[in-house]
Amino acid sequence: MIHILNYGMGVESTAILLRWMLEENTQSLDLSELLVLTAQTGDEFEDTKELVETHIFPLMREREIRFVEAARNGPSIRDGYIELNDSRRPTTLHIEGEYRLSDNLIVSGTVPRLGRPHLCAIRFKGEVLDAWIKDNVDQPFGPYIGYNVDETKRADKSSD
Repeated sequence: MIHILNYGMGVESTAILLRWMLEENTQSLDLSELLVLTAQTGDEFEDTKELVETHIFPLMREREIRFVEAARNGPSIRDGYIELNDSRRPTTLHIEGEYRLSDNLIVSGTVPRLGRPHLCAIRFKGEVLDAWIKDNVDQPFGPYIGYNVDETKRADKSSD
């Protein structure tokens, strides 16, 4: 069975990925069946790019873990997504995306919501990843998402 880690490049999902790679006795999955999937919003920090390329990608290359990046292709869900990377030997994180969340916010004259629901995350991450999975994964899979310890309600909702 394929295992998909929704890699948001934050502390929680990075901790999961590092633990699986460095402490293999802490998980039961075969890393050759792991797919690390990222949705690029076009507005990630340069520091994130540098840290992932310097510390995460070399470990993934050593273990030949598959890494996929996808991004929204335009303002509408009908515009689809673009696949930026699909490799077991990733070297470059494509933080520029294709259609940037910040461009969408400027055009719509709004700002990201800090409360619930997480509409920007749904539109620029969830919809992109769901579409990629629908187009590319034709077998049952185990999904994994890293949540902050303070997000118990969000994590519980996701398991429904």
